[in-house]
Amino acid sequence: MIGSGKTVDIEGNGHSILFDGQNARRLFTVSGGTLTIGGISIENGSVTGSSGAQGSNGNDGAPGKNEL
Repeated sequence: MIGSGKTVDIEGNGHSILFDGQNARRLFTVSGGTLTIGGISIENGSVTGSSGAQGSNGNDGAPGKNEL
């Protein structure tokens, strides 16, 4: 997890790099920090959680909650 006030920079620097979550895992969590990614392929990440609440007529619904 990249927390508040943290800065992370991930660069491929000309190399062939693939982050693959295999449809089973979250690849990154950024919570108030900064994540920069360049020259890297990212695929098949997955996050599951509960659904958000339905909105009333004319109002937005509540966001769901991701599991960490």
